[in-house]
Amino acid sequence: PVQQAAHGQQGAHQLSAHLRSTEQFRRCSCSCSVSRCAAAHQSDGSGAAAELPVERQASQLALQLQGHDPVTPPHTHLGLAAASPRHCGVCMSALAWCANPLCREEQLSLISWNIDGLDGDEQPERARSLCSYLTEYSADVVLLQEMVQPYMRFMHRRLGDEYAFIEGDWLDGYFTMMLLKKSRLRLLDHHIVNFPKSRMMRNLLIAQVEFGGQKLSLMTSHFESCKANSAERMRQLRQLMKMMSRAPDDQTVLFGGDTNLRDHEVAAVGLPGNIVDLWEELGEPEKCRYTWDTRANTNKEIPFKCRFRFDRVYLRQAGVDGVPLLEPRSMALIGLEKLRCGMFTSDHWGIYATFSVTHT
Repeated sequence: PVQQAAHGQQGAHQLSAHLRSTEQFRRCSCSCSVSRCAAAHQSDGSGAAAELPVERQASQLALQLQGHDPVTPPHTHLGLAAASPRHCGVCMSALAWCANPLCREEQLSLISWNIDGLDGDEQPERARSLCSYLTEYSADVVLLQEMVQPYMRFMHRRLGDEYAFIEGDWLDGYFTMMLLKKSRLRLLDHHIVNFPKSRMMRNLLIAQVEFGGQKLSLMTSHFESCKANSAERMRQLRQLMKMMSRAPDDQTVLFGGDTNLRDHEVAAVGLPGNIVDLWEELGEPEKCRYTWDTRANTNKEIPFKCRFRFDRVYLRQAGVDGVPLLEPRSMALIGLEKLRCGMFTSDHWGIYATFSVTHT
């Protein structure tokens, strides 16, 4: 416990230093901004973020999480497209995932979620809830943004036997992370590509894996935040599209992350013909549209209400004959249940998606 507390203090000091040095997270003049900027409109009324005792919160989180089992809220799903995530996409058995090994071999499941680890409020209960979701859905691939060290250490204790953890660059105090189910995927390689003009030290985490005998390239990122950084966000989207398009033809490429993108920014950049947006591919289900929705999610006390599809999943199929294809099967939003503490697991809803494996 002493060693764990020391680690918590170290991570907390690094996080606190980053929050103090990142002015765009402390004072944001944008009228309708992303969640981190929304924190700058806290109840002190000054337009600057209320100073949070980050060191105390991070160390307390590391200690409070010890020995606690994940809380299991009554999970529900908002918005279904194609087969319900409560049903197997192959045999339609009524489960969040199918226990039939023959069916499991014919589908891939994914979660992408900005978990808002920077928010110090009610972190222990929110972290336990996150682990409960990940355990319940048992997704093959988990892509997380705004991860912090105390969360990661707790998750590793709970999920480390089942998942391989791939940690992004956390020199800026928070980072992206991938979890890969060991029984289903084999990690071949991973690396980080920096966005050279990012003022928030954002980057792209990429992992090459083997799944069912085929190669997949998995990507996640947390694009530039705040309305005022539209130009940089579009640059990051262009770089992502270029990297997805230029991946080897024998690889299927999957991206999931918090893009902070507005629809008009995506329209201005455009998607290459060989890349699809999962939500659009599944018929644009209205109940899955908004992943950051301050009308429904009350984690952030802000004086305005807005709704955006910040979190997105992109797919590029392999272009070589004989390579199995991943066909979008279903999509749902998760994290919709308010916890006993009065907060949600995150200020973002998570995305749970399934894909069918089609042999050509």
